[in-house]
Amino acid sequence: MTLNASHFLDALKSYSNPTRAEQDKRYHKSHREHFGVSASQSGQIVKNLTKTASENELLVIAKDLWDTNQFDPMISATKILALPKIKPTQELWTLLLHCLKQVDGWAL
Repeated sequence: MTLNASHFLDALKSYSNPTRAEQDKRYHKSHREHFGVSASQSGQIVKNLTKTASENELLVIAKDLWDTNQFDPMISATKILALPKIKPTQELWTLLLHCLKQVDGWAL
């Protein structure tokens, strides 16, 4: 099985909490869709799903999650990019510059 962004989206959606999603959206003053996933749940998903993935796979997944323009997947993308196995490379820098274009609040 090849790991991809849809695995993360499915996992995130399995923790969906509509009440928390609305609270998070107000708290972050966000226009994005929120699933209502807690930070610890998101961290656990990233930890569990990234164990065997290569750095290149993770960079692709992080970009795909970021490009959803949905809050919880974007947060997961940042957690992936912060993993120790992600090394400072030109590819990472290019991805970070891509992501920065959509940062519009303190959480993203």
